[in-house]
Amino acid sequence: MRKFALVNPHARFVDHGQAAGGEGVGIYEPTAPEGWRKPWPTDPTSAHHYDKAAMEKLVFAHIREHRQGGADLTVRAFTGTFAGLSGSAKAKKVAERLPQITHLSGFEEKREQVPVLLAAMKEHSKPPTPSYLGKVPRDHYIHVLDQAFGVEEPWFARKQLTDAAGIPWSIEATVARTKSPGDVAFAVNYSATFGDPLARTRLAGDVPRQTLWQGSFLAGPAA
Repeated sequence: MRKFALVNPHARFVDHGQAAGGEGVGIYEPTAPEGWRKPWPTDPTSAHHYDKAAMEKLVFAHIREHRQGGADLTVRAFTGTFAGLSGSAKAKKVAERLPQITHLSGFEEKREQVPVLLAAMKEHSKPPTPSYLGKVPRDHYIHVLDQAFGVEEPWFARKQLTDAAGIPWSIEATVARTKSPGDVAFAVNYSATFGDPLARTRLAGDVPRQTLWQGSFLAGPAA
């Protein structure tokens, strides 16, 4: 619960403890400033997160749904569900690249046109930047760690980048010297993990080990 509280400053977590009478109760109050936001699964996805194979899977998933009684989306309606393409003008420009296909079902006989659709969607939208992934405030990390272990001296770093595949990343790390024995926590996309997600990744560096390390990795699209 503490690990989830570390990377979700907007939420209130209550640990009622295992003993009778609530002994060991722990409460983590939200500290996020007004307007703080993290990405939600319902947020529009970006066409820039897709390659040809992934877009084909998505298009034909819609087609299967249509064959089972669902709606047969128009190319314009489908385009409008993506980030940066909700405007009718951009959706129209994308649809104009596929004059022989008006609905997604048309790709059944023209599968080779899916890359044309994807290229047009990317052309008329901007790649997502790391800023859309959000940030966990430095002070929140330190507040939660101090409540749990008593922080004597903290360090914090954040690195935002876009990798060679065009995927944005926001990597945050907090290290602290604490009064009581600490713990190691990892999180990916605002969710605590059971272990180190980079355990099998070779990392080169000369940073000495510290007594406590709290890591948070945010990457789009959300898993």
